[in-house]
Amino acid sequence: FPSFEELYLMSNYKIEVLNYTKTILPDYNDLIQLHDKALLKDTVNKAGLYYPETFVPENLTEVKEIIENIDYPVYIKMRQSRNSTGIRLVDEPSQIMEAYHDVIHRNNLKKNELPIIQQKIKGPEFAESALAQNGEVIGETFHVGLRYIPRSGGTTTSRTTKTNDNCSKSAAQFIKHINWTGFISIDYILDEFTGKAYIIDVNTRPSVCINVGYYGGVDMLPEWIKIAQYKKAKKLPKIKENIKSSTHFADIFWYLLTFVQGPESRKKRKKMRQEWKADRKEMNYDIISKNDKKPRFVLNLFLATQMIKLIFTKLEASNLFLHYNTFNEELFAKLKNQTIPETENSLEAFDAIVEQDITINSNTKIHENA
Repeated sequence: FPSFEELYLMSNYKIEVLNYTKTILPDYNDLIQLHDKALLKDTVNKAGLYYPETFVPENLTEVKEIIENIDYPVYIKMRQSRNSTGIRLVDEPSQIMEAYHDVIHRNNLKKNELPIIQQKIKGPEFAESALAQNGEVIGETFHVGLRYIPRSGGTTTSRTTKTNDNCSKSAAQFIKHINWTGFISIDYILDEFTGKAYIIDVNTRPSVCINVGYYGGVDMLPEWIKIAQYKKAKKLPKIKENIKSSTHFADIFWYLLTFVQGPESRKKRKKMRQEWKADRKEMNYDIISKNDKKPRFVLNLFLATQMIKLIFTKLEASNLFLHYNTFNEELFAKLKNQTIPETENSLEAFDAIVEQDITINSNTKIHENA
C-alpha cells in the first residue's frame, strides 16, 4: 500500500511490482505531471479549471523581467516540493530577488529547476482528497487546517472537516479530465471576492484523508482494496461536518514550537497553547494509540532531536518531518534505461539492477539496496 513517496519508486518499477502484488500504481510520467507545479499549471488549464497566474522563468534574466511587471503579493515556489518547503511569500518588489536566491541556494537547485512565481489568491484554503476509479469519484473528504507546521502555513497538524460545493465540482471535473484511479489530494484556495476555486497543489497519495474520512463516516480503504483487485467500488456517503482529527506527534511538536519565538506575541502564543489544550477533548488521533508504548517513546525522542535541530541549525520548519525531495528522478531514469538481465526469477533481475552502485554525479554516489 503506497502511502507516500515510495509511490514514485514503485511506479518506476510498475511492471515488476505488479508481478508480485495487487495495488494501484499510476504511470510515473502521470505522477510527475501532477507533482511538478509548472506542468500542473498546463493540466489544470486544459481541464478548464482555475490556477493562479503563474510564471515559469527559464533563467535569472527572465526572473528580473517578470518581477518588474507583476502585481504583488506573490509566492515563490519550488517546482517539485512538498510540505511547503521552498515557499516564500513576497509582499514588495524590493524583497523578491533576495527571497528567490534564498530558495535556490538553500535547496541547491539547478539551473533547470528555477522556482516558479505565482500570484497570491486571497481567501480560505480547503483540502479535498478523493478515491477515484476510472475518472469517477468514489468518495471524498474535505478539511480545513486548524494548526500548521510551519505556523504561517504548511502541513496541517490538526484539522476539521468542512465541505465546499465549488471545490467538490472542480475536483470531480479534474479527476474526470485526467481519468484518475486511486487516491488523489487537491489543495484549493477559494477566492474571497469571486468564490472561484483555485487549484494550488495536487498530491497523488492518500495524505490524511484515510483518517479524516474514517472519523467522518467515509471509510475509503475497503473500496481501495476492491479497486486494487480490479473490482467495481461502491459510492461512499458524504463526510460529516466539524469532525476534528490530529496527527498526534506533529501536533505535540506544534505545541512545543509555540515556546520558540515566532511572528506572534508572547501573549498570543500563550493563548494558542490554551486553545490547543481545550481542543484535545474533541480530537480524534491519527497514527498512534496510548497503548503503543514503544512507538510513543520513539516519537518523543524524534521530537526532541528535531527540536534541537530547529533551534540550533538552519533547518526549515517545513522539513521537520519530511525531506522535500525523497525521490531522485535522475537516478530513476538511469535505472529504468538499463537492460534487465534475463533470469528465471524477475525479482532477482530487479534486485540485480537496484543493488548496483549508481554514480549520479562527480560528488554523489548512492547505493540502492532493494
